[in-house]
Amino acid sequence: MPNVNFTPSNPNTTTRENFTNNILNVQIPSDAAQDWADAVRHQQGLYKALYEHEAMAPNRQQTFMTSANQKSAVYHCWDFVGTDNPIPIHGRLQATEKSKTGPGTRGI
Repeated sequence: MPNVNFTPSNPNTTTRENFTNNILNVQIPSDAAQDWADAVRHQQGLYKALYEHEAMAPNRQQTFMTSANQKSAVYHCWDFVGTDNPIPIHGRLQATEKSKTGPGTRGI
């Protein structure tokens, strides 16, 4: 079974910048199931694009749990994509088994 080497960030002490980088820097194991790897790459790309959007600038240095300086559709999408990411949710199980649920779902 591949090791996904992901340690979730503490949302009370981690800035949104560091929280984002933690998710973006996860290395997909070479022996991961293709469906899972594709879902992770897709969500990492979406998460990065949302984070880099200018509407996120006022919120990047706040801790994850701090109410946003500027709430926008981009911020809310970034928040949803980051908390519904297949890395921490599906982790090791989905790294080797074909997903019975699609990306963006909470069930295993």
